[in-house]
Amino acid sequence: MVQEAGLVEKEPARGQYRRRRERRPMVGMLVHLDASTHEWISGLPMQDLVVALDDADGRMLYARFFPQEGTASTFAALESVVRNYGRFCETLHRPRQPFLP
Repeated sequence: MVQEAGLVEKEPARGQYRRRRERRPMVGMLVHLDASTHEWISGLPMQDLVVALDDADGRMLYARFFPQEGTASTFAALESVVRNYGRFCETLHRPRQPFLP
């Protein structure tokens, strides 16, 4: 949306470095957790946006800013998903560092 509004330019593609995998066939089979650190709001300190997506349809199940990604932010995302959507079969995440408090 920010790119469509012309507020931010789209960065050039990085090239093919990952093998694409098939999405799960049913909703709730796989929840994908990810976080990105950016200066999301100009003038404020950098924050991590923690997101949970359903792999089958790409629906965003959870999104919240945290000062730093870690155990607390991951558990908050998982708790929200379970409370709002029920149980799921498995999670997918790419840990960049060990979970810390």
